[in-house]
Amino acid sequence: MQRVLELLLLSSTALAVIGDGFIALPVHKLQAGEGSAHFPNRLPIFDVVNGVAKSVEDDVNQIIQPIFGNGIFSGGSIQGTHSGNGHSVKYEVSLPSSSSQKGSNGPSSTDNKDTDPSKTGFSLDDLMNSIPTDFWNLIGLNKAPTSSDNGSKDADFTPTSSASSSSSSEAASSSQPSEDSQPSSSANKKTGAFFLSLDNTQTLYTATLKVGSPAQEVQVMIDTGSSDLWFISSGNSQCKVNGGSIDCDKYGVFDKSKSSTWHDNKTDYSISYYDGDKASGTMGQDNITFADGFSIENANFAVIDNTTSSIGVFGVGYPELEAVKSKYTNLPFAMKEQNLIAKVAYSLYLDSRDAVQGYILFGGIDHAKYTGDLKAFDIVQSNDKYVYSQIPLTSVASSLNNYTNAYGLPAGSNHPKVGAVIYNGTDSFNGGVDLKDTPTLLDTGTTYSYLSKDQVESIVGLYGNVTYNDAGKAYEVPCWVGNPGNYLEFNFKNEQYIKVPTSEFVISVGTYASGAELCVFGILPGTHSILGDNFMRSVYAVFDLEDHVISIAQAAYNDNHAVVPIE
Repeated sequence: MQRVLELLLLSSTALAVIGDGFIALPVHKLQAGEGSAHFPNRLPIFDVVNGVAKSVEDDVNQIIQPIFGNGIFSGGSIQGTHSGNGHSVKYEVSLPSSSSQKGSNGPSSTDNKDTDPSKTGFSLDDLMNSIPTDFWNLIGLNKAPTSSDNGSKDADFTPTSSASSSSSSEAASSSQPSEDSQPSSSANKKTGAFFLSLDNTQTLYTATLKVGSPAQEVQVMIDTGSSDLWFISSGNSQCKVNGGSIDCDKYGVFDKSKSSTWHDNKTDYSISYYDGDKASGTMGQDNITFADGFSIENANFAVIDNTTSSIGVFGVGYPELEAVKSKYTNLPFAMKEQNLIAKVAYSLYLDSRDAVQGYILFGGIDHAKYTGDLKAFDIVQSNDKYVYSQIPLTSVASSLNNYTNAYGLPAGSNHPKVGAVIYNGTDSFNGGVDLKDTPTLLDTGTTYSYLSKDQVESIVGLYGNVTYNDAGKAYEVPCWVGNPGNYLEFNFKNEQYIKVPTSEFVISVGTYASGAELCVFGILPGTHSILGDNFMRSVYAVFDLEDHVISIAQAAYNDNHAVVPIE
């Protein structure tokens, strides 16, 4: 029998064992500083074609452009002119000084390979190098990126046969809790569910793990779009203590020489991500503790000796995405193998945009954290293999109910298109954009969202003229669209509808020459369809990697908990 568990989320360093096999660990959201920040896209740079992974250099479309492209850097701002729909608009985007450390909105992982001097007056490399080093340090880089950074390595990857396929039209296997039920885990197996807290940094979500013997606390980024766990080594050549420029102490490092249980298996590890970060080191095994009584022995992970990233990655995706030739048991599957959980499944709750923490719940579902019903969708395979945690996205529609500051915009600015957007303040929709069940990755490792160029233009077209901003490498949108009460509705197979405030997608990046605020849209054009953190905060999602389904519902923001294990 199972019973309702009212769990108390504690501070990031605390934990509580509540019931038999249930653990609450808070997840924290890290707050970004003002100005440009480094927004991650931790989708690994390799693709699977006919069962073989290949480098996709042409797909690296969002690496080195925070908020500037064809603009000119001058006096602490990016200035330029772009044209569209028969008019030209001047723009100016302010950059932070080295002392500015608060808040950030502009997208940074955007597409730019354009180094044509005829458009900028000088090359992109010249533009990058003209910006003070303090600025690059502020966003987590030790130097200006160059056009050569667009290259990518071939991943060391040989796929293995995938698990047998199974589908489900029901929500992820679970039972609604009842007040008189008891936990189902046994004392000798310790199988159950446990929380791992996630910190919201506004650009990524982090969790704290204890690694080695004695335990060393290290924070890592939770990523549903990759599959490897890796920690930054104390010997990382890019760390300040080793002569580099990265503050590796901010999130912690792993010193394998201080762990009596570390085993180096002499296997090289290397991975590149779409945001430009790279990491290389060696694979090995050691013990990882999530909370008292919940540990993985001889867990497989990489220790990174060379990376400009300031934080490691906890990938919780399918093993097919592992960046090594010989596949291994990654953490979600090891949790079941070592009887920490009964099924290779976890649920994800990021909480609201303003919240500082959410959580990932391995082996369980928290029925207090969503409204309506969980709807299950079969994960879409890639070349007959389960690779990405992706489900079909059918359409996107919009409702506008708040018109504050909707008028008095600069000449030529966007104006809403009647018939595509609802203006009557109701929840009914007229029109919208048919996305034709596009397989879409649900990815906590990506700050913004991505769809094809045509799809993004169709969505932006709901709000008026479609104007691409070369500086932001994104499409402009009227800033008032982000007013409270306005939202986008994401339709999955006409079975589940998730409402997301438009404020999640309207990003202020500067001003027009007239002084009016300039905003761009937080769904960017890309070669992979991804719903990132700006969508994921509005959904409660259950990833079942064993039955190959993802169940989703509208997230409910509250302090209540009603957790049951997934059997």
